[in-house]
Amino acid sequence: MRASRTLAGNDPLKLLCAAWRVPRSSVYPLRSAPGGAEQPGKRGPKTALSDEELVAEIRTALSE
Repeated sequence: MRASRTLAGNDPLKLLCAAWRVPRSSVYPLRSAPGGAEQPGKRGPKTALSDEELVAEIRTALSE
């Protein structure tokens, strides 16, 4: 256990990242985000109608 203590120093995150073989740079953004990682927004151009409105328009057109 002595080697682990010297590897981690006073930072347990450093020890965990070494054990899991993940870079600390990928963990720090997750720790600072209020709800975890940010969820990306909807991709693509902004349209005049929402998805729900567009679906309603398409259904109306198909039913005619």
